[in-house]
Amino acid sequence: MNRSLFLTRSLVLALPLGMASLSGVARGAELDFYRDVYPFLKGNCISCHNKTTTKAGLNMETPELMIKGGDSGPSIVPGKSGESLLVEASVHSTSIEMPPSKNKTGARNLTEAEIAQLRQWIDEGAKSSKQEIRQVAWQALAAEVDPIYAVTMTEDGRFVACGRGNRVFLYDLAEQRLVAGIGDGPDGTAHRALVNSLAFSPDGNRMASGSYREVKIWKKRQEPAVARPANAGAAAVASALFPDGRRIVAADETGGLFLLEASTGKILRRIEMAMVGKDPILAVSPDGTRVAVFSAGGDLAVWKVNDGALITRQSDAGNIASLTWSGDGRN
Repeated sequence: MNRSLFLTRSLVLALPLGMASLSGVARGAELDFYRDVYPFLKGNCISCHNKTTTKAGLNMETPELMIKGGDSGPSIVPGKSGESLLVEASVHSTSIEMPPSKNKTGARNLTEAEIAQLRQWIDEGAKSSKQEIRQVAWQALAAEVDPIYAVTMTEDGRFVACGRGNRVFLYDLAEQRLVAGIGDGPDGTAHRALVNSLAFSPDGNRMASGSYREVKIWKKRQEPAVARPANAGAAAVASALFPDGRRIVAADETGGLFLLEASTGKILRRIEMAMVGKDPILAVSPDGTRVAVFSAGGDLAVWKVNDGALITRQSDAGNIASLTWSGDGRN
């Protein structure tokens, strides 16, 4: 965000009676174009006379271009403000008036003090100067500036991200917890300005965040695969991941079911008497409390995860190619 904070301090001088105040710049001091003249020309003249919008063929961005002039000739004559078209237009002579009373850029008439400075600068030779380039010092947003303007959710309804101030936070709705703060700034921020928009990709692996003149694409970090230790039990012939991504349910060669910790491969619980048949298919309920198991031959059973209790079993379920739960977990 290209924003800097400028503080101004007003100084009031008590002038003796009969003493006139000068207009900003001391008489006798030579004016500097970019310091003293360019600021009031920029908003009231250059907005229509620049390299992009060169009305009447005149570009006023530099003294050299003003001397070169446009369709009506030079706009300034160095050393001769009385013969300069720019001054004639600024004082609204009968033949020319700039800026026009009705304009779309919000340009206003120059004040008497500004016209006086313009005349002085031209009479001094309309000299160019070096434009000072200042490095913007970015300041962190105040702690109390933390509105939420943007929220987005993955298509599966599992994760939601919100932009709070210039930070982005990711939440797991299934576990109702904060997963992480998303940012690449030294202080963990995602942008310098406020986050105004967020959007997940359809697969949920990328997210776009938008701020002032800036868009960033964030990619989901892929965790390395974890192999189950060889001595942890019989080889798994089928498995399914829990919605929370932390556990895995698997069926082994002996017909039993067991729960694994996804990050380590550690066995958390076994259901020895599950009697899972050949070529099993597994599906975990949305809330992670039940596991449905179908085996070749038509056997369909549902088991509780916490205590391994059998909820229901149907032996003539037919030929099933895949299993899935309804969104509410009832079927």
